[in-house]
Amino acid sequence: MHIDARELNNNTIIEGDLCIVGAGAAGISMALDWNNNGKKVILLEGGGFEYDDEVQDLYSGKSTGQ
Repeated sequence: MHIDARELNNNTIIEGDLCIVGAGAAGISMALDWNNNGKKVILLEGGGFEYDDEVQDLYSGKSTGQ
């Protein structure tokens, strides 16, 4: 099930056995592994289902070297 949390009512409680923050390659792999083992997994990712310039701006940053 996919839910856009921005559409949830305030103070909504989302329950699961495990919460993974970040849906990169590692996050998705871990979520699939735990989900296939009968656990209820919450996978959090920034942004929505469609491309959004405003959300992409949240990922900007500057490199200051090492």
